[in-house]
Amino acid sequence: MVSFVTPNLLGSLAEFKNGFDNPIRNGQHKDSTREDVIRMKMRAHVLHQRLDAVVNRKDFSVIRSFLPPKNEYVLSIRLCELQIDLYKIYLARIRRIQVINLFFLEYFVRLSNY
Repeated sequence: MVSFVTPNLLGSLAEFKNGFDNPIRNGQHKDSTREDVIRMKMRAHVLHQRLDAVVNRKDFSVIRSFLPPKNEYVLSIRLCELQIDLYKIYLARIRRIQVINLFFLEYFVRLSNY
């Protein structure tokens, strides 16, 4: 996105990785050396300074007064017989294995949203 707005602000991809990405990543590990952490902080600071003129960092409060009030609705829809049966099977399976099987959960969610 930054390259689109201001081309070459951060250099080529290789220059960006060598100058910012790699030093910042290297300093974020649990076993990073003190020098890596210092280098990470310095490069993150330089990156922040370079992007400050380009990236407009604002939070939600700036536009809150211009937006209409937020309305949330909760719809309760009865499950069909097939969905009820699948949900019962799902609950029985969880009780039996005591571990949530994400594949089965994803299948159930997709079927429930059908």
